[in-house]
Amino acid sequence: MLHPERERWYRVILRATGEAAVVKAASAAEACAHQGWMVGDCFVRTLYAQPAEVEEEARLLRQMDDLPADRQGEKGQALAEAAIILPLVCALLIGACVVGICLSDKASIDFAARVAAVWAAGHPGEEEQVCDKAIASATVSDPDALGCSATWDNVSVLVEMTYAEPLSFPWAGPLVLRSRALVPR
Repeated sequence: MLHPERERWYRVILRATGEAAVVKAASAAEACAHQGWMVGDCFVRTLYAQPAEVEEEARLLRQMDDLPADRQGEKGQALAEAAIILPLVCALLIGACVVGICLSDKASIDFAARVAAVWAAGHPGEEEQVCDKAIASATVSDPDALGCSATWDNVSVLVEMTYAEPLSFPWAGPLVLRSRALVPR
């Protein structure tokens, strides 16, 4: 039989579920055993308070144990939020990749137009090869979608390039990139 002067109040918490209780027992092991739990499965804290305060805390803990039953709908809340947010995040990532590819293609045709214009300015008799040089200089994902035109006058060479981007946006239609390079002769 327990001696009343040796008994203490313990708060025991089951590690696996978080279920908590306030128990009066002679030792922490007995406090766990009182709840039907093994000593290794529960966390025990000694309470140094008046029994009335411990009883109030025990009542509050019992009320808290009832909360998970009231919050059954919140268990899937994180899953529902993830189901809403994940497609948006994926769309943003894919959009960022598409914009990056478009910017890379735009830089490539800008460079190719400049290279072709500079080459044409240095080779005045070989105007037929200007667009071949421009298309060869462009590093785009679909070289067949490149268009080129070159015009000359007495003072300059103008090379215009277009690229029908293979990545189209359903809400905006096909994307056509344009570049112009004007170089003095």
